[in-house]
This record gives sequence, C-alpha cells and structure tokens, in this order.
Amino acid sequence: MTKTLTDLLEARLTRRHFIAGAGAGVTMSLLVPKLSWALTPPPVDVTKSAVLKPGWTESILIRWGDPLTPQAPAFNPAETNPENTRDQFGFNNDYIALFPLGERDALLVVNHEFSDPVLMHGQRGKATAKARATIEMLSVGMSVFQIHLGDTGQWSVVRESPYNRRINARDTLCMASGPAAGDARLITTADPTGKLIMGTLANCGGGVTPWGTFLSGEENIDLFFRGRATQGPEAENHARFGLGNDKLMQHWAAVDGRFDAAKEPNEPNRFGWVVEVNPKDIEGIPIKRTALGRMKHEYTTAISGSNGRCVVYLSDDEENACFYKFVSQTAVDAENPANNRDLLDQGILYAAKFDDNGDVRWLPLIYGEGPLTPEHGFNSQADVVIDARKAANMLQATPMDRAEGIAIHPQTGAVYIALTKNPKRSVSDAANPRAPNLWGHLIRIITNGHEDLRDRWDIVILGTDKTHAQKEVANPKIPYHPKAIPFANPDNLTFTPDGTLWVCTDGAPKSAGVPDGLYTLKEEDKHWILDQVYRVPVGAEPCCPTVSPDQKSLFLSIQHPAQKSPPHAPSTRWPDFSPKLPPRPAVVVLG
Repeated sequence: MTKTLTDLLEARLTRRHFIAGAGAGVTMSLLVPKLSWALTPPPVDVTKSAVLKPGWTESILIRWGDPLTPQAPAFNPAETNPENTRDQFGFNNDYIALFPLGERDALLVVNHEFSDPVLMHGQRGKATAKARATIEMLSVGMSVFQIHLGDTGQWSVVRESPYNRRINARDTLCMASGPAAGDARLITTADPTGKLIMGTLANCGGGVTPWGTFLSGEENIDLFFRGRATQGPEAENHARFGLGNDKLMQHWAAVDGRFDAAKEPNEPNRFGWVVEVNPKDIEGIPIKRTALGRMKHEYTTAISGSNGRCVVYLSDDEENACFYKFVSQTAVDAENPANNRDLLDQGILYAAKFDDNGDVRWLPLIYGEGPLTPEHGFNSQADVVIDARKAANMLQATPMDRAEGIAIHPQTGAVYIALTKNPKRSVSDAANPRAPNLWGHLIRIITNGHEDLRDRWDIVILGTDKTHAQKEVANPKIPYHPKAIPFANPDNLTFTPDGTLWVCTDGAPKSAGVPDGLYTLKEEDKHWILDQVYRVPVGAEPCCPTVSPDQKSLFLSIQHPAQKSPPHAPSTRWPDFSPKLPPRPAVVVLG
C-alpha cells in the first residue's frame, strides 16, 4: 500500500460533491459548524459478505480457530478435545490494541467477549457437555500475537513468535491489586487470599496506557453465572448486575462450580474489572486493577494529563449506567515504563455529572465522603470500588444511554463518547435528550488537560432513522438528507492523527434502513463530512477500528456473523463461504 488511510479518504471525498440541501448542512456548536453526507454509500444489501466502498481493499488477518502457535492444529469445527483449541484464536473478537515492534512488525492484543454455544458447536455432536463448556472457557479472554507486514503490503500472523499466547477464563491465573485486593468480598472457597483469580471473561472494550500496556474491560459478566444471591450481603449487588437473568453461558456452572453465584456469591465480585496486560512480558500475569471500579466496562481510554498523571476514561455499557474517569495519584514516568507498574492502584475514581448548563462535574468516589458511609453499606474503599455503580448513583451522577466507545481528539484533546441507545429511558435530560433513545448519539467533553474536576460538554450528533429524521428535520444535530443513508447507534470510536473520527455502529434496528458498519466523520472546510466505508455481513457487528503505525492499514474486528440464525442453515458463512465451515468471527485489514 502506497497511500495512507488519510490519502484514501481525501481522494474519495474530494471527487464527490457534498450534499448541501435542506437538512444536510446543519449548525453545530463549539468545534465545527456544519455536517454533510458524502454521496454514493456502499450498496444497502448485505446478505452473504461484507460490503466495502470502492477504492479500498480488504483482507482477512485471522479467524476464530486459526492457530496462534506452530503446535496448534488447524481449525476443525467438529473438534471435541478442548486441548486442541487452547492455542487457537478465540471466539467473538472485539477490541484490538496494537504495539509496534519495529517498522514491519507489531503485537496485537485482541479481546474475546463471549461464546455462542449454538454456532460454536453446530458440528460437535459427539462432544460432551463438559468438553463444550471447556472449549467455550478457553475461547474467551484475549489473544496476544505478532504480525508482520510483507513486501506485498499484506499483514500476516507470525506463528513462531515467542510472544504469542492465549489468556482465557479457564486456567489463566490473574491477580487482583488495589483497594479490593484481599478484601473479604473477593474471598472464595478456592481462593482464601482474595487476590488470586482464575481467568478473565466478558472482555469487550479496552485501551492502551501511556507506558505501553493493554487495558481490557470485563463487561457483561452476568452472562456467565447461574443464579444469584437472594438474601445476604451480595443480594443487591447481584441484582444490580442482572445475574441469573440471561442463560447464554449458565451451563458453565455445571462444569465449574464457581460460576454458580448462589453457592459462591463472592465469585462475581472477582470479575467486572479492568485487566492490565503487558503484551511484551511473555510470563507476565494479568492484573485486575480494582481502583478503576467494578462495572460492565467498555472502553478504558488512557492519556497523560496536564500535570503528568494518568487519566483513564471509563464507560459502563448498560442502560442508565454512568460515565467515569480515574486520575492516578502520581505522574507517569515516561522515561522508565517499569516504574508505572502499580500506578493504577493509587488514585481517585470519579463519576460524571452532566449539568444542563453544559458543565461536567466529576464527583469523587471516596469512602467516608458524602453518602459513601457505613450507614449506606460502604465500610471501606473496597466496598466503594466493588459497588462503584451504587456509589455513582448515590452521588447522583448522570445515568447515560449506554456509554461505549471513547476517543480523544488528537489536536483539541476533546473526549468523544458514543452513547449507543437506551430503549429503557423514560425521562430525558440535557445530555440524554430522548426518551426512549432508539438511535443513540455522540457527545463530547471539552477539557483543559483532563485532570480538572469541571469541564464542558456538548452533543455532537443525534442518531436517527430516515422516518424519525423527517419528523425532526429542523433539529440541527440530526444528520439527515432524503437521499442519504441514516446514521444510528454509534459504538466503538477511534481517531486517526488527521482528526478523522472512525465510528462503528452496533444494534441498528431494521427500521433504521441500514446494516451496521464503519463510518468516518471528517472535518473539511468547517464541515463534518459523514461517510460510510464498510458494511458488515448479516448478523455481525464491527468493533474497534485500529490503525497501523504507518497509517496505511486499519484493523477491524468483525464479531458474531450470522448471529441468531440456526447452525445448520446460518444466514451467512462469512468469511470462508464453505459449506463445511461455520461463520467465523475474524479480524479484517482495510486499506
């Protein structure tokens, strides 16, 4: 590839006329005044494959079941031996983080969020229930592997790399650190220390620290537990997380008793954390950083603040959950990364209050301050971080419409947040102006160095479908034109150095009129130009656009193709399109 992604985007936009009719150029505040659509989106129909905009290329980097090491076997959808899946790329890949290893090599760390027992085991008729559950446990967590850029401009997996490894829910030892480590509420039958946790799961979003480690967010932990405590100290906690409501992976409890929350009520407290991994430390143990709070973590976007301290923005992906940031107690040591090893264990976690006047107030979650006292069930800072959601609610932080992706503008430092949707909202507020919110929106925080406790906020775009837009065409935040495709349900975000915001959408209902895909929002002559680059296969979701150091390749996770379709007749067999192979989540490379 000879051109960067910026070059490709510039070429596509400059050879088109921008829509400027009624409803297309709209007034925006703060950073840019107008919004337009680029013409000729990809074809709407996505039945079998993905659809890529002309001028771009696509290649498959790695798929579920592909071997990560020389000893791992090739993918076999009928495999019944869990050991043969241990060193293969996991299922339902999500967040992607890239760590350069020179000009032509890099490490990728990829999250694996959840298993799909129906699609995973459609050809495993002879597998026992124990084997199937074990394969699922080995298929979530993370994959760490080296990639190489060849002379033809194609990236490939280096299977012989010593860095390659799987981090899973079955047998990867993790350690807890920070305020909750060793607390009585983390002690279980298997772990009397409260510090040694077997595995990580529900790994969804993430981020990269200023010192070059990966932060993986454990999100929908409730999917993996059977039952809940109905009385006792954890009853309220289990209800708040929805334990026992979803049966997707409740069969794990029959194989591993720790996933029976009614019998092991403290086990769920060992999940829902941010997990720090050093991809270059082959023997390194993943660390669950409890100071960053327990919730359904999506993005964990980190940056060095104006005073040098590490600031981590944290999204809690559930309807009416809050938005957070963590500020470390000490500054980042940019010269000696090893000195930052425990930096995320000391600091203050804050929840955001979005005021109607455009202010953001950051409310500290500190034991003993305000309502965070024993009379309200908080007996230590461990209780505050374990029940961070409860603490934020008691401080009256703003309930949000499913905060997910977080990206920081490379020039302005503004923090962009994707609010995917909230059909459960019954009362609107300034930062969440629709009740219910079916289409989502983008919000930004204007901050002066990230460490202040008062910032400003603004809504950038309200998502919509065409019908809804026609009714609200006068609303200046809606990107609508009669000939344009709608923009709905923003999810994952990233910026490229030129200030282009890349947006993945997720969960757009059929009435939105468009499958989920990858969009760009680019500032051009005081306009935001909204365009679509990629549409995913049927049933799939795009996740975490990640750009290579040379700005010529964009890595994108494609998760759960053919979701909610029967294994014997899936709605697509992407990406192999072989009658002998099931649909397979994969990482694609666009350029």
